[in-house]
Amino acid sequence: QIKVLKEVQEILKPISKAQKKLEGDKYSTASIVPIMIDKIRKVLKLSSEAGNENFCTASKSLARVMLTDLERNRYGDGERVTMEVKRGARGRQIAIHPYIWVATALDPSMKTLPSLSSDYERQKIWDYILTLMVEEKQKQLDLQTLKAGEKETEEKGEEKGEDAENEESDDDHFQVGDYYQDDGALEEVDVSCRDELNSYQQKRLKKSESKKCPALWWEDNKALFPVLFELS
Repeated sequence: QIKVLKEVQEILKPISKAQKKLEGDKYSTASIVPIMIDKIRKVLKLSSEAGNENFCTASKSLARVMLTDLERNRYGDGERVTMEVKRGARGRQIAIHPYIWVATALDPSMKTLPSLSSDYERQKIWDYILTLMVEEKQKQLDLQTLKAGEKETEEKGEEKGEDAENEESDDDHFQVGDYYQDDGALEEVDVSCRDELNSYQQKRLKKSESKKCPALWWEDNKALFPVLFELS
């Protein structure tokens, strides 16, 4: 029985370590969720293997049940990324939430996405981030154009007087979204976001930055990556 208890302790050890790591309040924790889950999954797989002589049948059975629950009901098999919200029993998220993947990719020290072995799966995450970037850039430009339109309207009102201002046609007023009716503008936004994302992916992290809080890193680099900064 002592042997079984020690084996169970080994099986549960990575879960305990992950819990303590994720309870930290002096560093970013969302970005390390995938790698913590990956470590738990690997230990459970190794512990449940039939040929593993270090564990008895009961311990292997426990590890197998835990692994099945983790993969089927919680975080998947670790080989495939799902960039959508999937709810299971009791509203529980099945698979790693898309925003956790975004947080991981936008942590400069984790942007290689080490818990994934497939470049195809990694690209899913970058494509999702690009979609978020385009949406954010469109919102920014919409707001800028809206403010410019309001300023122009105010100037015209001052010139024409209050009566003339009331007689302006609706065409004189900027409507949110007008900027994006231009296909050329949409393409420009897409290219701009792709260039920024590529620059971020290729930027090497300095040794002095390897343990730096991601929030502080983004504050220092927001001029280089203005759209990604807003997402971070």
